[in-house]
Formats: sequence, structure tokens, C-alpha cells
Amino acid sequence: DLYDRLAKLYWQRMDRIEDAETIYLQGLEATDQNSEVYKKLIVFYEIFEERVKLKFYVQEYLELYPEDTTVKQEWGYLLE
Repeated sequence: DLYDRLAKLYWQRMDRIEDAETIYLQGLEATDQNSEVYKKLIVFYEIFEERVKLKFYVQEYLELYPEDTTVKQEWGYLLE
């Protein structure tokens, strides 16, 4: 995915974490909330221990994609 590759370039090669986050958020908007972009953003927030943002996007994701049991199993505990 283009957004994931670009975000990883910013964060892993250039240490520009805020720019990487911006790329993921732009990806959500540009792809009409694509589930794969959401998952990448969720993992990004988990890596950087952004618990408030992680919880927000897990909740939003599960509202849009309630049938995705993988995300629910992995991060559902945040919503309890």
C-alpha cells in the first residue's frame, strides 16, 4: 500500500514520526476509510504507545467493520 510505504519511509528512515502519522491519516481520508489503512494506523499507534489514539481508532474501525474479528481479538480489550 502506497500510504504505508510512504509513512514507513518518514518514520523508519527519516525519524519523522509526526509526518508518518499525517500520511496514515491522509490515507484514511483519500481511500474512504480503507480497512487496511486503518489497521496500519492502529499498529502505528500501538508501536508508539499512543493509547488514547489507539483506542479511538480501534473503536472507530470496529464501528465501520464490525465483522473483523481479528482487530476485535487483538485490541478489543481497549474498549472494555
